[in-house]
Amino acid sequence: MKRTALFVLAFAIMVSAAAFSGCGKNENASDTSSQSSVSQTQESSEQSSQESSEETELNSGDESEAEQSKTAVSSESVQAPEGAVKTELKFGTTEPIPYDDQINGEPVTLGVVSFGNSMVFVTDDEKAESFGGVTGLEDTLREDIRKGLAEHLQTLSEQEISYSQLPIYSSEISDSLMSEMNAKWNSEYGVGVDYLTIVSISLSDDSENLIRNMISES
Repeated sequence: MKRTALFVLAFAIMVSAAAFSGCGKNENASDTSSQSSVSQTQESSEQSSQESSEETELNSGDESEAEQSKTAVSSESVQAPEGAVKTELKFGTTEPIPYDDQINGEPVTLGVVSFGNSMVFVTDDEKAESFGGVTGLEDTLREDIRKGLAEHLQTLSEQEISYSQLPIYSSEISDSLMSEMNAKWNSEYGVGVDYLTIVSISLSDDSENLIRNMISES
């Protein structure tokens, strides 16, 4: 009877020890599996971040190349073809351009007159010839310049630039007009601009007389 009891007790202890040992192994296996899973997640996240960074750099490179390509095309599109004949195109205001300013603190609308020189050439023979070539386009090109000049003067007026300072901006306006006319003319008429310069920008005689009278009356 005692032997049987001792045997049962010993068997129970062995079973308990085996169960405890198995539990420890399961816990260790679970911890190892959890650590492995965390490690794999971190590696996956790092790899994804690296791939995303590489993709961003690649896209930025593509965009940069695309912009450079556009700039190159734009620059080349207004270059004079080899052997192209260049034609002088003089321009000027046919009537004073209104310019809002202040004299002695009083608002007044003055008239601005201007003239200059440019040199143009054909970039697309077929397109230009459909308008009669440069000769047939002269009046249209001059009108485009006058409209562009009027827009720039309006901008300066809105910025409250005094009429007396307008000559200072002649070079800046010339550069802007050349860029604008090149883009417009090359696209619409098949004509490019070699150079465009405003030679003079000043007040009309009537506006100068108006200013003299306002100053003398003050």
